[in-house]
Amino acid sequence: MNLEEKNNEGLLLLQQGSNEEALKIFEGCFAAEKAPVFAYNAGLALYRMDRFEEAKNGFQRAIKLSDIGQYKEAEAMFGMCCLELKDYATAVCALDGANTPDAESVSGQIDLGRLELGLGFCSYEARHKTPSTWDGTESLVGKTILVEGTEGLGDQIFFARWIPWLKTLGAAYIDVLVSEPLVSLFEMNFAECGVKVVSSVEAEARYDFVINLGSLGYLLNVELGTIPAAPYIKRQWNKPCTTKIGLTWSGNPLHVNDKNRSIPLEKFAPLLGMKDVEFVSLQKDVRASDMNWLRGKKALQHLHITNFIDTVWAISNQTLIITVDTAVANLAGAMGHPTWVLVPYTCDWRWTFEGEKTPWYPSVRVFRQGEDRRWEPVVAQVIEELKKLGENDD
Repeated sequence: MNLEEKNNEGLLLLQQGSNEEALKIFEGCFAAEKAPVFAYNAGLALYRMDRFEEAKNGFQRAIKLSDIGQYKEAEAMFGMCCLELKDYATAVCALDGANTPDAESVSGQIDLGRLELGLGFCSYEARHKTPSTWDGTESLVGKTILVEGTEGLGDQIFFARWIPWLKTLGAAYIDVLVSEPLVSLFEMNFAECGVKVVSSVEAEARYDFVINLGSLGYLLNVELGTIPAAPYIKRQWNKPCTTKIGLTWSGNPLHVNDKNRSIPLEKFAPLLGMKDVEFVSLQKDVRASDMNWLRGKKALQHLHITNFIDTVWAISNQTLIITVDTAVANLAGAMGHPTWVLVPYTCDWRWTFEGEKTPWYPSVRVFRQGEDRRWEPVVAQVIEELKKLGENDD
């Protein structure tokens, strides 16, 4: 048997999503030759099947078979398995040992999730392959600066809280480069701060300084007592005119963590079946599988949402927002609107790793998956809490 060819066959199956078949090939290769790469690839297959304890053992085996400190990828993936298992201390140790920018960034996110903000933001900066041009110490008085939003839409909304701070530093011109769908939203909320919001620039060289939007918290040495409080995005209506609940159940299907953070709409069936509760869809795009489930049902009122200004209006006119971890969660939180966010067992750091509250968005309540990683108990908890709200209203 040509082990190299078999290994390549397994990698192709892995790319195609045939994880079980790939695992059998990698295990067969490892049985024939105790090579670290076969143990590592078997670990990858197990990781993609959410078999994290077994995957952790595979990566650990690959590390032991390698020269000390030579298999950085295996150390990083060992740390990722520990993160999924919520063994945060071991995860940080392994990720720091991997000593790669990506691993250090994840280590920083773990610290941020544990609210160790100074250490977390410092490590989180490793996600940039090159240092930011502006280091926060050079004077901006009379200078021009470009602030680049390179993260996802929700991330850019999250980090926008620090834009007003830049104007206090005396810069002559501040251009904020964000993804095109966010331009109108940012113009509506930050133009009064003296910034110009753009979706493209001709050349970064014409600016005295360049900084990533996501770096502002790091440069400010943010701690719990210095977090800029929401709201910093304006509502379009002061008070909902009707008692309705806005619902968002899925995010960008291309997101690396979509399978964990998005929820098939059918799992919300018990929630949507509640009597005397009216639900409004805040989804801009509805997936085909969800459309098929909705066919013939009158469980949701649908709004015509084409952009983030529409979404702001829609959020403003609902009593409560129930959403998964997506841009709507960040937008509603940034508006200071009552919001319930449903997060997976291993969640993004801004929702922290335990409890119902997050210091980043005081109006948000967090509902967490249990160790079984099922959404049904989370939806059941939401239903119970909605019933309590109804009883209090009575």
